[in-house]
Amino acid sequence: MMAKACGKDTKTSHKIAIVQGVLNGGVSYYQVKGLMEGLKAHPEIKVVSSQAADWDASKARAVTETVLQQNPDLCGIADMWDGQGVGTGAAIKQAGKQGQVYFLTSGGGAQSMCDRLADGTFSAVIDYNAPGMGRDAFTAISALLQSKQPAGSIKFQLYSPTRVMTKADVKAGTCWDPQAYAALLR
Repeated sequence: MMAKACGKDTKTSHKIAIVQGVLNGGVSYYQVKGLMEGLKAHPEIKVVSSQAADWDASKARAVTETVLQQNPDLCGIADMWDGQGVGTGAAIKQAGKQGQVYFLTSGGGAQSMCDRLADGTFSAVIDYNAPGMGRDAFTAISALLQSKQPAGSIKFQLYSPTRVMTKADVKAGTCWDPQAYAALLR
């Protein structure tokens, strides 16, 4: 996605920035690692900034404001989480760059994610479907407990599907309502 927006076939600066979560957190680490692996095939793309915002939208906004001031021709930003990305998106909008800076993030599919896609704050989101992940984890744990096998004797990996979403994918019911899920727990 970032290569398509900022790669060699574009008339852009090919400059991108990364807004990480916490530097020592596995989620952010593996997302950044995957992004960097993908960028190896696109040497024309230059990462001009890669900074942590500690999953904090206000820190992400401050980081992004500085990056945009230092790189007014920035092509794209990858932020590791949509909750934090609200701040990144606000900085892009404040700089008058919404629609000019390609903004990729990831999220669990909550309605706020769809709202930010619909209003143009996010260019694209990698949706990992948090309720589906929770269901899958619950099912795996239940199956393991029912198996009566000793702990650690069964080895497996469970992969949760993801999908790339853009504004065109946002329709009624596409994203889930956190309030509805919270009501189920009361």
